[in-house]
Amino acid sequence: MRQVIKDFEKYGYFLQELIRRDFHKKYYRSVLGILWTILNPLLMMGIITIVFSTLFERSIENYPVYYLCGILIFNFCKDASMQSLGALTANAGLMRKIYLPSYFFPLSKVALSLVNFLFSMIPLVLVALFTRAGLHWTFLLFPLPVLLAAGFTVGLSLALAAMAVYFRDLNHLYGLVTLAWTYLTPLFYPISIIPAQWMLLLRFNPMFYYVGIFRSLVYEGTLPPALDWVIAGLFSILTLSGGCLIFHALKKGFFLHL
Repeated sequence: MRQVIKDFEKYGYFLQELIRRDFHKKYYRSVLGILWTILNPLLMMGIITIVFSTLFERSIENYPVYYLCGILIFNFCKDASMQSLGALTANAGLMRKIYLPSYFFPLSKVALSLVNFLFSMIPLVLVALFTRAGLHWTFLLFPLPVLLAAGFTVGLSLALAAMAVYFRDLNHLYGLVTLAWTYLTPLFYPISIIPAQWMLLLRFNPMFYYVGIFRSLVYEGTLPPALDWVIAGLFSILTLSGGCLIFHALKKGFFLHL
C-alpha cells in the first residue's frame, strides 16, 4: 500500500495523461464526440424497449428506466475489463523506454470507463423525467454501488491485463465470457421469470448484486437489503485483492513476453 501511495504521488500526473490520451483517442475525428456516450444508451434502449417491453409489460413498469439502470452499470464493468485486456501489450514500447507503474495502464482504462459511465447517467435522468418515473431521494446514493462495482472491476481488469500478456487468446475467450455474462445478468428481463433452481447460479454473479442495488436506489426508490450490500462488498474486496495478487505475481515476466 505504501508503494502504491508513492507511485501516485510520483507518477499520478502520468495516469491523468493516460486517461486524457485514451479519451482523446476514443473520440478523435468523431463529429459528435462525447455525445455518443449519451446517444448510444438511448439508441440501444429504444431497440431493446421495442423488442422486449411488450413481452414483459405486465412484470416491468417503465421498462426504459429499468433497462438503463441495468445496462449502464453492467457496461461500465464489461467495457473497462475488455479494454484492459490489451492495456499492457498495446503500451509495450512505452514500458520498455521509461519506468512507469505497469498497473497504471489497466487502471486508466477503468477510470476512462468510469468517466463514460458518469456521462451516460445523463440519458438515464432524462428518460426518468420524460417518462414521469421521477427521481427518488435514494438516487443520491447511486455512487455507493458504483464504487463497489469499480472495486470489483479494478481487480478483474488487473488480473485480465496480466494474464493477457502470457495468453493472447484470452482476448477472444473473454468475448464469449462477456456474452454469456450478459444473458446471466437480469438486464432486460425480470428476475421473476428465473426458475428457482437457477437462482443459486445467479447468486454467484457479482453483477447480479451491483445491478440489483443500483436498480433499487434509482429505479425503485428503495434501500436494498443489508445482505446484498455485504455480499456486493465481499465480491469487491475479494476480486480487488485477488487481482492485485495475480498482477503482482505475473508482472516479473512481463518484459519477456511483451
